Amino acid sequence: LMYIPFLVLLLVNPLLWEQGLFYKLTLLAQVAFYGCAGIGMALARKKVGQLKLFTLPFYFCMIYVAAAMATWNVIRGHRITSWQTQRREAA
Repeated sequence: LMYIPFLVLLLVNPLLWEQGLFYKLTLLAQVAFYGCAGIGMALARKKVGQLKLFTLPFYFCMIYVAAAMATWNVIRGHRITSWQTQRREAA
């Protein structure tokens, strides 16, 4: 459930903009981080999108989005009872 504090920080930080330099810098850092994640997602198949500057924030965010989706499935009562790997046929 760690995605909840990250979401709260992202929503509350703009409200604290006028409270000082610290909050301005943390909001700008958050926007830069999530911006890098967005670039990593959008350009995943391009060479520039495979730079660690973009891939690490993208994977970090992807993990928390998956956790949020799993929480939503638990709330709805949706269960995944089995999982099968996809096997590629030998050429």
